[in-house]
Amino acid sequence: MSELALALIYCSFFAHGEAEVRHPYNVGYDMHFIRVDCETEGQVIELGLDKRSSIDSVHQAIFAASVTGKAPKVVMIDTDGKEDQFELQVRRVAEATGWPTRCMMPTR
Repeated sequence: MSELALALIYCSFFAHGEAEVRHPYNVGYDMHFIRVDCETEGQVIELGLDKRSSIDSVHQAIFAASVTGKAPKVVMIDTDGKEDQFELQVRRVAEATGWPTRCMMPTR
């Protein structure tokens, strides 16, 4: 199952939010957009597989929170049943900033 499909499932059934929400932001005279994996009334949620790319989810969630005024959250999708170096890094950064993370393991 793809990361996008898991994000849609998580957002619909667990977070009760809207998936793939787009938000504009300005830089100088240029308009840019971010896309949030899942957005609820009070949170912007980024989902990431337990790979190196999940570290980017931290950045994306915090930036999306600054654009929307909502709380950031990262959901790690655990594919092997153990915490690796990337999951550890995301968890520790989240703990240091005081915002929630969640780890979920998809059924195989």
